[in-house]
Amino acid sequence: MTNVSSRVLEIGFIRLHSNSTQDGTKRREVLEVLGVLDRATHSVRLRAIEPIPGTTRQERIARILDPLTVGVNRNCRIVTGIDVHRETLLRLGFKSVDQCSSKIRNSAKPESTNCLVMYYLTDVVAKIFQPDAIPYLSTPVIQQFLDELSFREMVGHSSLTCFDALLARISVQTQVSFSYLYFVISRGKK
Repeated sequence: MTNVSSRVLEIGFIRLHSNSTQDGTKRREVLEVLGVLDRATHSVRLRAIEPIPGTTRQERIARILDPLTVGVNRNCRIVTGIDVHRETLLRLGFKSVDQCSSKIRNSAKPESTNCLVMYYLTDVVAKIFQPDAIPYLSTPVIQQFLDELSFREMVGHSSLTCFDALLARISVQTQVSFSYLYFVISRGKK
């Protein structure tokens, strides 16, 4: 088990822009996607956030980073880009926050950058959602797509490996449930 204080999380976000709908109106101007990559487990968590119109840049970034307060240990080392306010992360309770500029992202030292999560967000996530499709999808539907993408990254990239991993997880859960049920029944017979 890795020490929590030695874990490194890469954090970044992108903005998905939409085009006009066919009737000439815009249903959604932009949607922001927060990405968190755990370097130890190589797991990615994604969160779709709909911005509130009329907020300042600092308020917008604070809203994007707010989901980090649930499920992310405050003792982890955070590596993020210069576009994220370091002070906002410190206010959220994170103790170790490193920032890198966009020029450093392409450097020979990837351990000091958030290049992996930004590559994933720009080259994988952004290409999934075509600008013409964003206005027709609600934020919860987009979040479902992102959750499935995270799950597939964790258990298998192809549909067959994902299905096999899902069956293995169901099998383990069934074994645990039956062993508990057997334990409860055997205690009742005494």
